[in-house]
Amino acid sequence: MLAVLVSLQGFLFNLNFLQVGVVRAEDEAPAVIINEIFWSGSSLSMVDEFIELHNTTDEDIDISNWVITGAAANRNNLIISTSSTIPALGFFIVANYSPENEKSILDIEADFVTSSISLANSDAFYELEDADGNYIDRADDGEGEPFAGDNEARASMARKPDCWDGGLEECWFTSETRANLKDEVLDLATPGEENGWEEPEVNLAPTAKIISPATAEVNVEIIFDGSQSFDPEEEETSFVWYLDDEEAGTDESLSMSFEESATREIWLVVSDGELENSTSTQIVIFSKPEPPYAPDEGDVLINEFLSNPNGGSEWIELLNKTEETIDLEDWTIWDGKSKIFQLSDFIEPNGFFLATLASAKLNNSGDQVILKYNNQIIDRVAYGDWEDEDISDNAPCSGQEHALARPHGAADTGNDFSDFVVTTTPTPGQGNQILSPEEPEEEDENEEESADEDAAEEDEAEDFYDEANADYEEQSDEAEDEPAPLCYEPDTLLINEFVSDPPKGTDEWIEVYNPLAEEILLDGWWIEDGSKTKTYLEGAIAGNDYFVVYEPRGKLNNGGDSIALKDACGNLIDEVVYGDEIAAPTKETSLARDGEAWFLTYSLTPGAANEIIFDESEDEAVEEGEDVKVEDNEDLGSSKISSTKAKAATKEAESYQLTDFSKSGEWREEGKIALLGIVTVLPGTLGAQYFYMGDDQGRGVQVYNYKKEFPDLNIGQEIRVSGTLSKTNEMWRLKTKFPEDMEVLEEGEAVARAVALEEISPDYLAGFIEVEGEVTDRKSSYLYLDDGTGELKVYFQKSGAPENIKLESGDKLKVRGILTATKSELRVEPRLPEDMELLNESPLVGETEKKTGRSYNNLAGLIPLGILVVLGAVNLKKLKKFMPNKK
Repeated sequence: MLAVLVSLQGFLFNLNFLQVGVVRAEDEAPAVIINEIFWSGSSLSMVDEFIELHNTTDEDIDISNWVITGAAANRNNLIISTSSTIPALGFFIVANYSPENEKSILDIEADFVTSSISLANSDAFYELEDADGNYIDRADDGEGEPFAGDNEARASMARKPDCWDGGLEECWFTSETRANLKDEVLDLATPGEENGWEEPEVNLAPTAKIISPATAEVNVEIIFDGSQSFDPEEEETSFVWYLDDEEAGTDESLSMSFEESATREIWLVVSDGELENSTSTQIVIFSKPEPPYAPDEGDVLINEFLSNPNGGSEWIELLNKTEETIDLEDWTIWDGKSKIFQLSDFIEPNGFFLATLASAKLNNSGDQVILKYNNQIIDRVAYGDWEDEDISDNAPCSGQEHALARPHGAADTGNDFSDFVVTTTPTPGQGNQILSPEEPEEEDENEEESADEDAAEEDEAEDFYDEANADYEEQSDEAEDEPAPLCYEPDTLLINEFVSDPPKGTDEWIEVYNPLAEEILLDGWWIEDGSKTKTYLEGAIAGNDYFVVYEPRGKLNNGGDSIALKDACGNLIDEVVYGDEIAAPTKETSLARDGEAWFLTYSLTPGAANEIIFDESEDEAVEEGEDVKVEDNEDLGSSKISSTKAKAATKEAESYQLTDFSKSGEWREEGKIALLGIVTVLPGTLGAQYFYMGDDQGRGVQVYNYKKEFPDLNIGQEIRVSGTLSKTNEMWRLKTKFPEDMEVLEEGEAVARAVALEEISPDYLAGFIEVEGEVTDRKSSYLYLDDGTGELKVYFQKSGAPENIKLESGDKLKVRGILTATKSELRVEPRLPEDMELLNESPLVGETEKKTGRSYNNLAGLIPLGILVVLGAVNLKKLKKFMPNKK
């Protein structure tokens, strides 16, 4: 029985707890709520306060003796008087003053007037309880300032509709309207009325959006378009663009370009004045790959050719007019009927290539020479009686032993071949020398016609003079009255000596020498450096005399430059390029001419004959009167020295850094090195002007000599080569001057580095490597290998391999050779026929038959054995019938 009572007591306790409303659902409306609290006091009296209750039901509710805790003085409880009823859905106002009191702002009767009301300005907390003490509602939380209301504006704290937990701040707002208040006051409250709550408009943030490409090329304009950004309320928006945290623009769109490859991030911030939104986009900037090399007409010229030799071979000389090394693999030379020469090797910038024909191809009386890249005609010339579209513009026949050559600077490449002239001095592989054969005298009957032609030529010369003088930096107003300048042949005057790196306090200078007997007027002549800066000359240079130009305009580069001497007609008379094949002067030396060669000398002789002194001690010996033999050469205005001594002195004047292939990562273009390595390819195998050397790690270098002067070499020899580094198609090249620059140390062996095709990279360029793979494509001069990891071109036209191998697609092949490069691909070039080894050779026919017969014989031997086994089994079964059973 006691247990039942205890349980009943607990049930009643829980029921009472539910009635108080402690566990009332949050969305359940109390029957009566605290609806408005005017805690600030009015503009008429500081104690003019009121509190308003609201009946949320549709029935009247008796609230006699209900309590509002904390609403009386000293935070005591305020008890509502007896006989107090709050009508259905109505209001009940508890105020300090009745509306008749001058201190009250109310313009409506209060339901309960009491001076006990006192509403706190801070830490307020109110609870509404019924007469039995049951919890009905609450307001505020007892901490800090009230949830709402305004002490300065005299505005009440008003309850939001349908917000049933008065202990939450979000259920209250500060009144912004007035109702049932006296007209003379501006206080804000709504006693006896709905509180006038209106949901405020919510400002939604704008949306930022960028329209742009995902990729773009370097230096190409890109548009980042923000026009599709928008604001939901259609408010006016502003734009700010950012790149790398820096502001880049404030328009609706942004236009930019980038100078180098990278991945860049662009940000856009869009704002409506209150709220903002941002977004970003990434764009990949890439450099446009260089298109495959496609030469233009005139890049390489037919410069000179010999079609009628007196013994020996016909030859054709090509000149590279560009500043690039050109791979001649896909180039051919044709005569008027067919292809006569397949080119290979490379042609250096402004360098020559000599095609020597194996047999007579060019007609003596007339033919044409055509230079092609693939099927594109790069240059052509018709000569003699060759009939083409217009035979009148053909170049003349050269005659026996004479060559047809372009004068220096001629560059016509169309159908007009008149720029070719006959020269009696062929210069294969060198600059042209135009020495015309003597022409027969004209007969008297042609004198009048000749005079007319001379007059026309004079007019043409005057026109040329006017054009040349238009380029002068300072043109004379009296130029029209001056006589036409004289035009001269190359080497009329010579650049004889110069200083490009003078000691501090002294000037650069250039010395010109006149090897002729007569005086030459220099007005209108100029000296031009590599940057095309001109220094104009004035005055005259006497026969066998010197002319020194101090402080030339533009300044000569210490490390290397060019000096050109041009006459008043613009003809190139002489030129020297230093810093590469010719060493640049140091601060103590000049470069001086000796015949056709240039040497560093410690004896500086501006305005006098050159003295080639190789070191300062020798110079001091001359000053002290020691006997140093110098042979004068008045014709050249310089001093003769022995060729061997000159070469050795030039080499000693240069400084070479000893290195090997393990230090190739430190190499720099134009660096002067002495390199140790093994000869892997002999001169003349893959090119006439170079050979290859390397190490056993697949690293290598091409050793180049313009004059094709090499010592006797064997493959595998250890060698030391001194020269200047450069690059051709990303491959290291070591340029040498003399055979003495290549010193053989000892005999050895060249070992190829085995490389998988997936490992092939420019790191192996010029290196001796070995690769294996399956033949996938076979042409007359190349094939492709594939080992499953990559593919590589094997180019064998130069070496003649394969000679005795019949290759087909699918064959397995081992190849040893040098890794080289064109502008578009890497390739391996075998040196010799034996560098290509077929790996899938089939067995001999006889051996195949023998193996087949042996297999048949073995099978025949097994047949009797099988029969014996079967018979034995049968006999054993019969034998068991006669054997006694064991028990």
